[in-house]
Amino acid sequence: MIPALGKVTGGWKAAAIVALLAVCLIISPLLFNVVFGLTVVRAFSLFLSNVCDCPQAAHYVSIFASMSVVVIAFRYPQVPLWPYLAIVAANLVVAYAFGNRLFKGMPSILYQFVKLAHGGPEPSAEFALFLKRQCAVWTLFGLASAGLGVSSIVWGAFRPYANNLLATLFVTQAIWFILSHKIAARRYARPEKWQRSLQLMSNRDVWKNLDF
Repeated sequence: MIPALGKVTGGWKAAAIVALLAVCLIISPLLFNVVFGLTVVRAFSLFLSNVCDCPQAAHYVSIFASMSVVVIAFRYPQVPLWPYLAIVAANLVVAYAFGNRLFKGMPSILYQFVKLAHGGPEPSAEFALFLKRQCAVWTLFGLASAGLGVSSIVWGAFRPYANNLLATLFVTQAIWFILSHKIAARRYARPEKWQRSLQLMSNRDVWKNLDF
């Protein structure tokens, strides 16, 4: 597929999903809950099918998760899947992306990102260790946020506190993203800038060259 055409197609798909969710919300909050939940499950299932060593297992997870969404939405309509299910799915993806290679003892995803995307000088052993520790930090960020998302879904009394904690985690991650680049520049004389990292992260083509 032509890259530009792929981006346009992806944009139309996103717009269509947003429009569908908006219509569902107008028709019925219950319908919105179901469609939103199934949309998140579908997106997460696509991620699983791409990274899982057993695609069949990812297929079964998708079926089970979809059935769970429908049952929860109809049997417990007071349970809010929006926006917490998306928070859970997104942060599980983050935790996997940063933690998988880390726990397998392989070069970290950030090591690849610095070498392949930024194209800077060869990382020193000390900087490679720093990147590995950064992956551990981001894995914990992802797991903590996912855990808070699950707690918000199943425990209504805790939801207001979880919302505050999620907001705090989000701000903390934004600050740490910038601060970690500053530390790398000062301590390891690295040329990578956080603005450039943010730009590269928003480019889907970059992720195709990284091995999770």
